[in-house]
Amino acid sequence: MTGAFPIVISRVARTDIDANNPVIGRDNLVTSSNVTASSTAAGFPASNMGNPVTSLKWKGASAAAATVTVTLEGNAPNDYVAIVGHNFGSAGITVTAEVTIDGSTWTAVSPTMLYGDDGPKLLRLASADRTGIRLSLGQGSAAPELAVIYTGVATVVPARHWVGQQPMPLADELNIAAGESINGQFLGSIEVGGRWQTRVPLRLMSESFVRAHIRPLYASPRKPFFFAWRPGDYPEEVAFAQVQGNPKPVNELVNCLMAVDLDLTGIAT
Repeated sequence: MTGAFPIVISRVARTDIDANNPVIGRDNLVTSSNVTASSTAAGFPASNMGNPVTSLKWKGASAAAATVTVTLEGNAPNDYVAIVGHNFGSAGITVTAEVTIDGSTWTAVSPTMLYGDDGPKLLRLASADRTGIRLSLGQGSAAPELAVIYTGVATVVPARHWVGQQPMPLADELNIAAGESINGQFLGSIEVGGRWQTRVPLRLMSESFVRAHIRPLYASPRKPFFFAWRPGDYPEEVAFAQVQGNPKPVNELVNCLMAVDLDLTGIAT
């Protein structure tokens, strides 16, 4: 039929948010002056946890139980806490998240957790205004250590992704030096460096969401953030990542929704 308009199947912004929508933890209320610990080893102060530089760490004075406390001013809203650069999994250190609204009474908001590894972790909390949040750490086989802690208001990405997504903790980009003898015999290999690297395709986002929550991830100055790609099914598969390159959001079809691909690199633990 001549003169007819082509049929366009419109896609709409996702509103069916559930536990598997990706979560971004960039908003952070932790500073070098509002984080403390119940014990500290010489040269590894608690203030290091308020710096996103993961080479700086806090360490406890012994393997005994300890607490890490973030004091928030003026009942600050928060709904997540995230950590990176710890030894809680390998040292068998249990973790319980606790919060306070009056600065004196602490209430557990998580079960006592024992992580399966030392990778980055992100825990969602019920949204509330609080004056403090702390991690109660059980006694382990070594003194506890932690590089970075974030808490604030998390960003939930409106569209889930599954097909084609490379989960960051499985996307190793390793630098391997492999040795062979002159006749081709395998002599072993040495890992001399590495990182996690993946591309995250984000789709069906409103223009306002992109401007408010996605652009800050790669605008100057860039800072690392926590990214949980499918937190309901894989709660421990979390990355502490940073955007590489220069993402350029585009409009999708004629519905004014936007899409962007984020190239992320993160710490391989």
